[in-house]
Amino acid sequence: MTISPSPKYLHEIEHSGLAQTAGHWSEKDYVEELASEHSKMFYMPAPTEGFVLYRFVAGDIEIMNLAVRQKGRGHGKVLLDAFLALPLLGASSPKIFLEVAASNVAARKLYGRAGFVETGLRRAYYRSGEDAVTCLLEVSHESV
Repeated sequence: MTISPSPKYLHEIEHSGLAQTAGHWSEKDYVEELASEHSKMFYMPAPTEGFVLYRFVAGDIEIMNLAVRQKGRGHGKVLLDAFLALPLLGASSPKIFLEVAASNVAARKLYGRAGFVETGLRRAYYRSGEDAVTCLLEVSHESV
């Protein structure tokens, strides 16, 4: 299901603890991002319970945030696989970009197994000063 949540829904995500699993984003950050006509959220209910916040940029897709309530149980893989299987992704064979914290080894493995290639490093990218690894997935009709 792809949705653009209302501020009330975002408030529920924030206070349920799901948003906290996504790192440094606040409720205000989500509201501002989703105010753009180019941004969307893909949400999966329990038992996976998670979301992918993404935006369309010049025919490609940038994943802004991905979070699941329970880590280490394969839910991230289920969520990412479902997101990558969306019909809108295979229609034009876009490139999908994302950044991931250099220290987030589990996420980097998840993206690598899904076919993302690490393409670079953004030094001190996050507010904390941590570096981000840039990743790219070139979606082909065969992979969706």
